[in-house]
Amino acid sequence: MMRTLNGLPSALLALCALLSACDTRGDLYSGAYKALPLVATSDSVVAIEAASRQAVLLPQRVALPLSEGARAAFVSPDRTRVAVLCGDKDAPRLDLIEPAARSVRSFAIPSLYDRATLDATGRYVVLSYSDKAAAGPRNVNEVGLLELSTGEASRIALPMESLAPLEVLFAHGRSEEHQWVAVLFDKGVALLDARAPSTPARRLSVRPRGSLSEATVLEAAFSHDDRFLFVRMSGSDELIAMELAESGAGLELSLNYLGSGTGLTAMLPVAAADGGAAVVALYGRDRTAALLAANGVEAQPTIVSMPEAFDKVAAMPDGTLVMYDPNMVALFAWNPKSGKSGTARLDAPHKRAFIGEELIFIHAEALSILRVEEEESALRLRNHPIQFPGGVTDALVMGRSLWTTSRYDDTLVVIELSALSIAQLQLPGRPGPLLALPTAGLVAVEHDAWRGDVSLVRAEPLELLMRVEGARYLGLANLGEGR
Repeated sequence: MMRTLNGLPSALLALCALLSACDTRGDLYSGAYKALPLVATSDSVVAIEAASRQAVLLPQRVALPLSEGARAAFVSPDRTRVAVLCGDKDAPRLDLIEPAARSVRSFAIPSLYDRATLDATGRYVVLSYSDKAAAGPRNVNEVGLLELSTGEASRIALPMESLAPLEVLFAHGRSEEHQWVAVLFDKGVALLDARAPSTPARRLSVRPRGSLSEATVLEAAFSHDDRFLFVRMSGSDELIAMELAESGAGLELSLNYLGSGTGLTAMLPVAAADGGAAVVALYGRDRTAALLAANGVEAQPTIVSMPEAFDKVAAMPDGTLVMYDPNMVALFAWNPKSGKSGTARLDAPHKRAFIGEELIFIHAEALSILRVEEEESALRLRNHPIQFPGGVTDALVMGRSLWTTSRYDDTLVVIELSALSIAQLQLPGRPGPLLALPTAGLVAVEHDAWRGDVSLVRAEPLELLMRVEGARYLGLANLGEGR
């Protein structure tokens, strides 16, 4: 049965948020209303409102207290925690929300950073400035490191003279001795070990082979075993494979230049057949893809011709690689282990792709769902197009289902991918963004971002669990169980 948490009419609901009073409502009366975008963990929607100093969890209907001045929220890679940057320049803080435990931990941090990157193990947070950080004194060539188990926070100076970091990357946590962190800048990479914050960070100047001029970092990624950091740079058809090793003098960096074509457009770290580190590189000018060993010497590159100059590559669960380009209708699949490949053509370019057990492409008013089948000498890509009149507003894959909404009606369409069966559910309002809560078996449909109007839909059986009006006000209006 659906429950609607709208114990007050909509107009009065907003009024409650503005006029109700209690000791925990922060600067509700003196501060400007500031609502952060809704975020989702694996089991909860989290609605954060700065003036009331609270985070509301749905479907739990629990309001958790936050520190003053919530500014931005960041979800951990495993989607179990939310880091909220709070405070001001005199007392900056990070609040860590753990919805499963219905708890908030608050930590003092060294500076008023505006970006937080959480690792997948739940041990560390790296704090940094973006190029959109508020004006004021700040050192963009430093990061903050917060160890969650101890609450210890430290500043780490980076040996860079650059603009604000482009990205912070954690290694996968495979090493028992180290937790490598790469901080990407426009003209280089800084490497540090989160387990040894007192050890000075190392700088890698990114230059094409034989050049004295620094190149721009285009992308970087750790290998699956954390032994290498791959870097793609401007002005070069080679990748840098940076091998990470430790000696008595600290971190040692061994650089390998990898390449086997011209017109490098993309890369993807993969595991080689022997389990070692490797990377797939796409070369647009040559229309080839190459599998390159990270150390550059263990094996000759494996090269395959592509039908088009693709600029995207993704891996399916079985290791099959899929090459595509949103502006093209051609697709190419290649399994380096078997050497088999295959092509397909879509009916139109696409605006979004999901690569998993199936290949899913979202077009203007249609969907393409492809299965990759292995035949005796090739891969066959079988397309199952589905017309979607009115166009797709948003889409996500959760489990074995594709969830979609249309911009012209209030219907949620769910496609079960194994049987390609279609189910529909009428929503109580025009749908906006979709949020997946896989552990809870729910999908959240956002209706009004400012107020926090959300519908929660159960996956099995497909039904509307509840409609929440004014999620951001639940703690203020004290709506209880609702109706």
